[in-house]
Amino acid sequence: MSLVLKSNVIATVSLGNLNGINGSQDWLYFADLENLNILKKVPGSIDSKDATDLFANAGTLNMLAKPITMTKLGGESFISAATDLRFLLDKKTGRYGLAAESNARANFISLSTAPANQTVTVPASSAICASVVGTGSMTLTSANFDKAYVVTEDNPVSVMPVSTSVGFDISVTISGPLSHAQIERPSGLTSVASKISTPEAPAANNILRGLDQIQLKQSIVDELKSSNSDGITVLFQHIPYQLLDEVRTAVFVERRFEIVNSDTSRNTLMITAAKDRSFTTRQAQWSSANIETAAALGGGGNIAAGKGTVCAITVKAGSFLTSINGGNTATSALTTGIADINSMIFAPQPQSTHGGGSGGSGIITKVVLYKKAMTSTELKQLSASWL
Repeated sequence: MSLVLKSNVIATVSLGNLNGINGSQDWLYFADLENLNILKKVPGSIDSKDATDLFANAGTLNMLAKPITMTKLGGESFISAATDLRFLLDKKTGRYGLAAESNARANFISLSTAPANQTVTVPASSAICASVVGTGSMTLTSANFDKAYVVTEDNPVSVMPVSTSVGFDISVTISGPLSHAQIERPSGLTSVASKISTPEAPAANNILRGLDQIQLKQSIVDELKSSNSDGITVLFQHIPYQLLDEVRTAVFVERRFEIVNSDTSRNTLMITAAKDRSFTTRQAQWSSANIETAAALGGGGNIAAGKGTVCAITVKAGSFLTSINGGNTATSALTTGIADINSMIFAPQPQSTHGGGSGGSGIITKVVLYKKAMTSTELKQLSASWL
């Protein structure tokens, strides 16, 4: 006689995908950047890696703006070199990950770490974003605003000027203690950037923080390509950094993933998110002259608050396939093959043919790399991970 124990609870997660990947587990690298758990599969075991083993920052961060990096508990420090990887905690959603802010923004507040009443002059702009840190508040008034706006730490604001074609003055009134204040031109994005430090005027308005350009290290790209005629698959999650609801009826936030080939063509996945967080995906191929030569539409769905977008991309001979958040797969042709890839970029600089596109402001929380191609069905399943 034997004793049989039987549970009446139905399992929702198998031991095979405790990492949250909804699909193939035969990955080469799994980077849980949110928990700084980065793994590589080797024959017979799994090795631990550091973020700097996989990723590089080829951006143009300006050290005068004192770009920050953060711990998972929110502790802040200044990076020591413009090419350092930065990590950010989005206090609005509680998400943490690798900084991918691809907008070179400036802060128009003078002496941002000890803000006082002042008047700032901003150029013509489609919108103004404002944020503060501290228990006090910042009130913004202007003849070019429809009303006064009060900014607190828990309530950053985005304001559409009455006229977007002219520069104008903003009267800034500080109430209570603030350790940081920021007024930015978001270039069409609805997100607040990480801190940009400024000294006294007039230099304040001239300091651009610069941008992060997060890409796989060349050694990793070469490893993915080596002895590989099948293809490469990349799965990653991107969380918008402090996405704001604002007065515009349609706001577009773009996020991109680019594969740059040895002939300098740029094979680009572009995700465009509207104010209501619905999105479409547009996949396009740019030649060395930055001219769009092929495009396809695909995906579509909703970006869940705090979960952002999950992108699954397969590159193989002759084609580039993508799926976003479990959406339908989009496909476009490639003029080059796997062997011609020389970089894979998660936060590229804006390209002029994107219609004045403004990049993306956010954090990358997870990246999974496969040394093989996936089918459309597999990509759709993968892109439903972590949602």
